[in-house]
Amino acid sequence: MADVVLIREPRDWGARLDDSSGTSLVFDAIVSESPAETAEVPEYALEDGAPIAEHYRRKPLELTLVVEQTDTPIWIDDPPPNRSISAYEALRSMMDRAETMTVTTGLRVYTDLVITSLTPRSDFDTGQSIEFTLTLRQIRRVAPAYIRIPEEWLAADAADAASEADRGPAGGTEGEERHHSILYDLLGLGDEEEAVPE
Repeated sequence: MADVVLIREPRDWGARLDDSSGTSLVFDAIVSESPAETAEVPEYALEDGAPIAEHYRRKPLELTLVVEQTDTPIWIDDPPPNRSISAYEALRSMMDRAETMTVTTGLRVYTDLVITSLTPRSDFDTGQSIEFTLTLRQIRRVAPAYIRIPEEWLAADAADAASEADRGPAGGTEGEERHHSILYDLLGLGDEEEAVPE
């Protein structure tokens, strides 16, 4: 497990990102946290008594985080150099790998997220720190369902296939070849032609 920056409990201070490869990243502070949970409803009129749930569709959660990482945290006596740059590189790597991650904040725990947008801000105001604006979208997962086919159904299908093979090709008897077009068949003219023995 590669701990990039792990300082304090994220529920008390910043946000923690854990991706599926085992990489963890903890930010020093959350400037803002905006989870958007939306749904689609039909624009057309619904019949009275129709179940709303059949026409209501939840969209994947989208989380916007503005977080900050500093090179000079006051609670570390000897911080590693370039902590903010290391955080930026870790975020880019997470985005490149396109792996799902868990984001833990003081508000809640978000699961199955991927980074869709990463915008760092470093200027005179931020000083020896970088402010990151992250947009993450939740990935929906489904599990396939399987059913077991009864053995008697398989036996019946095999018997039907064997019976059909015994009857020979459709439209003629064994040993005969038909010499006319599909159009003749559709017009009912094919029956007037004689089959030519092989």
